[in-house]
Amino acid sequence: MALDEETANAIRAAAAAAKPARKELQRLAKLCGIKANQKNTVIIDELKKVLASGQPTVSFSRAVELASSVGLPVGANHTQLRALLRFLHQLGILMYFNEPGLDDVIVLDPQWLVTAATKIICEFTIHDLEEHRVAQRTKKKSWNALVRSAELNVDLLSALWPQHSEETQVQLLHLMTKFGLIVPQRTQSVFLVPALLTDSAEKVESLYRLAKAGGSPADVQYTAYFVFSLQDQLEDTQALDILTLRTDGFLPTGFFPRVLGKCVSWAQSTHGAPAQLTQGTAIISFGGDRFMLNELPEWNAIRIVLLQDNVLAAERVSGLIQEVINECMPHLCCQLMLPAPPSSR
Repeated sequence: MALDEETANAIRAAAAAAKPARKELQRLAKLCGIKANQKNTVIIDELKKVLASGQPTVSFSRAVELASSVGLPVGANHTQLRALLRFLHQLGILMYFNEPGLDDVIVLDPQWLVTAATKIICEFTIHDLEEHRVAQRTKKKSWNALVRSAELNVDLLSALWPQHSEETQVQLLHLMTKFGLIVPQRTQSVFLVPALLTDSAEKVESLYRLAKAGGSPADVQYTAYFVFSLQDQLEDTQALDILTLRTDGFLPTGFFPRVLGKCVSWAQSTHGAPAQLTQGTAIISFGGDRFMLNELPEWNAIRIVLLQDNVLAAERVSGLIQEVINECMPHLCCQLMLPAPPSSR
């Protein structure tokens, strides 16, 4: 599966969001703890010069040097500079995440990340890249794991990203994890790539058999739907029919893999049973709470079926979905809805 346009746009959106109005600008500046004034444009000009020189990223230490060279205070422990960078991130001028593993790199051009990600997330039968041929020839076992099992072993990176240093490769992995494109696995140095999961009918059918064998409840009381739309399209709707969902709903391509990635990551933190995954269907356990997720693109919805009589899993999935929305698609709305009882249909 290629890195879909919505996913690529979601990455670009973190650095190309529409500039807020003046009041919003002042609010963001206040939240970031800085004064929005003309002086801050000086550092922007310096960063643009770095980008124009052909460097899509700059290290935080280099940003400290640039800020100091133009007379901007960086603050004790660089707190003022970090606040300014968060502010510029909010404005869509650059990408900066003040989090461990990400706080030492400032992305000036999001296409840099998109280009790297598409070396891993693509349709391998269509895209004939030299990096893929090298990986297949030199790292056959790891290459097969990527293509057949959606597992990325870090020993592939030297073949897939030969132009990047080991330090930059680690930064790219952190960024791809941040955007939900890959998920760290319990096995050290291995990542799940949700977008590369199989979508074969045989594999999907095996998951339904697995759920049934585990005593999957058939009653609709164990089923709920997360329905999606653009802002205001389905807001405050008490009831929906399928036709309305199809015409007014909106579930972006690539959204479900990111939700799946977050669910798998959370499951690992709760020491749940290993997830059983396909591209559009999954059986996941949050501790002892087992459930099935299905992507329903024709309905613009994600279905959750609780395989135990416990709603906590649905609540957690709802929270994880909202995390994806907040990170990548802030204008997307999600509502949790229950199927109508058979007697009312």
